[in-house]
Amino acid sequence: MISVAQPEQSSGLSGALRRHLWKSIGAITLCVGAAVAYTAVSPMYYGSEAKIFVRLGRESVSLDPTATTGQNGLGARLARKRAQ
Repeated sequence: MISVAQPEQSSGLSGALRRHLWKSIGAITLCVGAAVAYTAVSPMYYGSEAKIFVRLGRESVSLDPTATTGQNGLGARLARKRAQ
């Protein structure tokens, strides 16, 4: 019986990648192409939402504790020095 030389079979992940290289490249190209086509055809949508809480009455008039008046300690000290 004559034996025919068989090509060397790679095993594991590297062998699977070599055997299915063109299928993988085709699938990736198809997915990227579909994403580009969808982006080109789909309408642009910009949206936002906001909620505002309004308190009515005298007790609601106060300064926000996180707000600043625009002056830091250095400015107040310089103003006091100039006044002397």
